[in-house]
Amino acid sequence: MIPAQHIKDWSRLASTVVRGRDAEIEMLDGLVAAASSGDGRVVLIDGPSGIGKTRLAEEVADRARRRGMRVLHAEAAAGTRGHVDPLLAALLGDDPPIVDPAALRARDGGADDARYWIMHEVFAALAAAAGQVPLVIIMDDLHAADGDTITAVRMLSSRLRNTGALWILAGRRVQASPVVHETLNHLQRDGGVELRLGPLTSTAGLSLVEDFVRATALPPLLKLVREARGHPYWILELLRGLSEEGRLRITGGTATVVGTGLPQRVTTAMDERLRALSPTARQVIRMAAVLPPRFTATHLAGLLRGRLTELIEPLDETLRADLLTVTDGDIRFSHDLLRHAAREVLPESLRRALGREVANALLLGGADPADVAALLAETAEAGDRAATSELHAVALTIPDPTVAADLLLRALGQLPPEDEEHGAVTVDALVRLHRAGRFDRARDLTGQVLAEYLPEEREAEVRLYRSTVNERPPSDRADDNRTALLLRGTTAGIRARHQAWLAWNLLENGDTDEAERVARASGGAARLALAGVHSARGAGTLASADLDRLTATGPRPDDPDTGLHYLGIAGLLHHLGRTKDATSALIDCLREARRTQDLPLLDLCTQLAATACLLTGRLDEARTQALSEPATGDSAGLATALRMTTLAGLGQYLGDAALTRSAVATAQRWQTSENPTGRRSADRVLITAAAGRGDAEQAARLLRDDPLLPDGLPLPADLTFLVLAARVARAARDRALLERLVAVATTLEVGAADAPAFGATAAHVHGLAAGNAEQLLAAAKLQDAAGRPLLSAVAMEDAGQTMLGDDLKEDGVRWLHEGLSAYTTWGAVASAQRLRRLLREHGAVRRVGPADWNSGWDRLTESELKVVRLIASGETNRSAARQLFLSVHTVNSHVRNVFTKLGVSSRVQLAHVLRDNDG
Repeated sequence: MIPAQHIKDWSRLASTVVRGRDAEIEMLDGLVAAASSGDGRVVLIDGPSGIGKTRLAEEVADRARRRGMRVLHAEAAAGTRGHVDPLLAALLGDDPPIVDPAALRARDGGADDARYWIMHEVFAALAAAAGQVPLVIIMDDLHAADGDTITAVRMLSSRLRNTGALWILAGRRVQASPVVHETLNHLQRDGGVELRLGPLTSTAGLSLVEDFVRATALPPLLKLVREARGHPYWILELLRGLSEEGRLRITGGTATVVGTGLPQRVTTAMDERLRALSPTARQVIRMAAVLPPRFTATHLAGLLRGRLTELIEPLDETLRADLLTVTDGDIRFSHDLLRHAAREVLPESLRRALGREVANALLLGGADPADVAALLAETAEAGDRAATSELHAVALTIPDPTVAADLLLRALGQLPPEDEEHGAVTVDALVRLHRAGRFDRARDLTGQVLAEYLPEEREAEVRLYRSTVNERPPSDRADDNRTALLLRGTTAGIRARHQAWLAWNLLENGDTDEAERVARASGGAARLALAGVHSARGAGTLASADLDRLTATGPRPDDPDTGLHYLGIAGLLHHLGRTKDATSALIDCLREARRTQDLPLLDLCTQLAATACLLTGRLDEARTQALSEPATGDSAGLATALRMTTLAGLGQYLGDAALTRSAVATAQRWQTSENPTGRRSADRVLITAAAGRGDAEQAARLLRDDPLLPDGLPLPADLTFLVLAARVARAARDRALLERLVAVATTLEVGAADAPAFGATAAHVHGLAAGNAEQLLAAAKLQDAAGRPLLSAVAMEDAGQTMLGDDLKEDGVRWLHEGLSAYTTWGAVASAQRLRRLLREHGAVRRVGPADWNSGWDRLTESELKVVRLIASGETNRSAARQLFLSVHTVNSHVRNVFTKLGVSSRVQLAHVLRDNDG
């Protein structure tokens, strides 16, 4: 129960406008109006302590007085003699008194029937008063009423119903006796209206705060106020306490708070509430205050070293006192301010000791590590090495990198820079910050710790972290590796990781000779960089062998670079055209990214997956993946290079100008990038765009500076680009460019034994350079075998055009139709339109037939097949959407894709395809 003096203070502090109770006031206004016309009712206002029941009743009283009604106040807990003392006090205390005191004294002579006659006098007096002017009778704390009082209320409210008397009964059902409960239920069944008051909304709470401070509340003040979770009493107690202690700063029309602790007024109020409890319930609250915000009865019993059955009564007492509440089986304080206050009531040394004891008990009991770490963070203090070490260890078990990073930063704040654990905590915090995509905070922390003294081993670990940050230029990353390798006090494991990353960063920076030297000298994980060097030089067989060895051994179970290891392997395998193996490695990478919740790695996986979908003809999936929102907000580095390359390719196949513009805009920004791989990708996007708009001469001019074979890290789309370059060279009649491309093709051919995409690209380039249709048709088969169906269609198109030029029109038209069928199957609408125009120019337009339908059936996705079966059976797009729980927009999109892939133009044709293929 809230102490009376605080209720008085609260009433004085309450604003003239009741906040957040508009619906309740509107309903009460109607009841007041009805009572003033002679229709009396009973209103039951229920809610926890401090929620605003008294303030709402006062508002009703004010509105009733303005209507000329008479208001009587009674407090159910005021009686000391039984009978109807609270009501008598209200009647006798009003001016003038409603009942004659002499008449009551005559009735109260101790006889057995005295109560009856007193009730008779009270009823008569109230009926007479209501006959003159409508009454509002307010009784507060009804839950504390004795049996006589509650019986009197029940009887009088019923008998006075038609006399214009409105009863406002406020109290807490949870604390009511069985007799009061039964009376309240009876009154409700008899037409009484019950109002249950809950916490204020955030908007109403803000208004209450700003009513008090008469200024705009700033975030520091609002953060503290939010702990009260919309309980008006505690909000006002908090504000009043802050004001009394001079901690409210109101300047320039804004209000903020000084410090984060609670004012004495709040802790005193909490202490008084605790003293009103039994000793056992008081102990429950004190132990609950050092538990995590949500806990179980088992946790509580373990700390109190008692049986669960012994907690039933004290827990029930704390629940009835509105201190604790139960939600989804967990126990918590009714609001955070209560927990905060209960903690501050405890002496600080005791609170910290209890917190450590609780943390250990929770760990042994298998509690959520995040809860344990948060508790350790609350209790740890500067110099408490044991607590900080425990916090560090527990934080590393938390999957969510954002939560783990915050806890590690808290641990770091408790350690002096010279502490031997400082470096380890720093490195772990950096890794979690990076996984969470908090790059700025990680960069600031890195700069801060490198400016301080660090043991060489710790400095090497910090520099190792920096060397893996893809958003930094690879030359800077390599410098960190070199600096760390000059440090003498480092372990063999750290040196090996630095050597592997140095080789990789050199490769990405275009220093392939140096990357090869470092990789050969290092071995182990550095072999991934060596595979990249071989791939970049066109030595596909050697690269494939390196990747096989890496795949066979796999990363160590505790290797922190596992995800990036799989990513590198997947990217190089896609470059070689080993699509199945690449898909498996990419799945492993995605699994690791999700397990560690590594957002930058997830972005890289997503964009590599988009590129893979483009290469394998899954254009819809490629578009979805490439345009997905980066998990880290703004993707950078290699992820951006992959994305803009994929969008450029999609723009050409789909004829989507918006995708092309997006790719070009990114490329223009990246032409001055400090990342050579990014610059090369940007240049190639601009070349692709020029070729797409038919400007072969411009594209050829841009190609004069392109190395053709990668001068750094190979990307999966590099070989697609070589085919584009050969087509540009042929269209522009650029003999020098063609000779360079033939030399590259010859190199690829030599190393193509275990690199299917190398052999396919070599055949394609040789066929274009020589204008040889047979070589181009062979290339089409090789491209298809390498899992690149769209490049296979390009080779068919090139072969068909070559035959047309060689006066083999019939054969040329046939292969152009084959290319058109493939483009249609895979949804490359712009490429298909281009071939249709070419065929029309040669008078070779063909109607779509069943052969075309069948060729595209296997290309439908599972979602598209579900739509096909419904649409072909006669369902409309809207009804299909309802049955599949999809939006109509999604079904429309699937239908368009199906029609394009199958080359059909009607639902009748679609039904024929279903009949022929879905047996």
